[in-house]
Amino acid sequence: MRKPGWPSNEPHIEQSGFAICVNFGFSISQPFNKSDSYKWKVELKPQNPAIEKQKTKVISYLEAGFNQRKDLCFRIPPFHYQSHEVHLRVRFNRKNAPWSDDEKKLSFTTKASVPDKPPEFLDNGFFFDPQKNEMHVFWLELKELEFNGPNFTYSVATDTGKKPLLKGKSSAVFCDWDLQQPSTILVWSQNSLGRSLESNNRSVPILTNYKRRQPRNLQFHLVDNTLSWDPPLEEKNVTGYYFSLCLEVDMGWRSYVLVMVMGGWDPRMDSMLRAGIGDKQP
Repeated sequence: MRKPGWPSNEPHIEQSGFAICVNFGFSISQPFNKSDSYKWKVELKPQNPAIEKQKTKVISYLEAGFNQRKDLCFRIPPFHYQSHEVHLRVRFNRKNAPWSDDEKKLSFTTKASVPDKPPEFLDNGFFFDPQKNEMHVFWLELKELEFNGPNFTYSVATDTGKKPLLKGKSSAVFCDWDLQQPSTILVWSQNSLGRSLESNNRSVPILTNYKRRQPRNLQFHLVDNTLSWDPPLEEKNVTGYYFSLCLEVDMGWRSYVLVMVMGGWDPRMDSMLRAGIGDKQP
């Protein structure tokens, strides 16, 4: 029984939403544009291991959002700027018709988009350093599948337009902080196409009484390598403490932040362990 063959020309791949359509072009020997005459077997292989492999559903060009006929259309996982490989087999739409002898392998990358959302600030995720007059803020990194495009980073500023002195993957440092004024710090996700439409905001109150809310008598004990301190004079609403470590590495210095809440470690601490924010000694 006759089997379909593959055209020699390169197919044209188009994306609409989270659907892909393929056109092989018209040829007398292989008129795929008569889509009802063929059955397709589609195996989609995401190149990012974080994307779960799913059964690929073949759909019509109308379901895919196109007005003109396409040779083949199928659903794809709902992630922007991700590479996929697809393996195709085809047969005539007849009972017991055999599948094509060889596979047709195609590859494509889904369209990029601005990030869908900003990062989330940690609860009470700011710290004022009185010795340097610096404000530190902390957020949770987005997952790679949420980057949506190349050159991903974060954009941070205050409601008055003040920019941070240092910025990392999950933290930023503002210098010359004005203790006399309340402020709002905003953070966006950003890639080459622009930044997220929404920001996450963190309100910082007037900090003229910061000394009453600082831990006291901080001591490091060499015998067992532990830290101890007395609670601040004003303990009301204290939920935990931030610890900043400065480690020397090959290219300079790197800062890390550890978070401890009352009674144990913050379960989101793993993200904070990647919060390198400087290339000089703190």
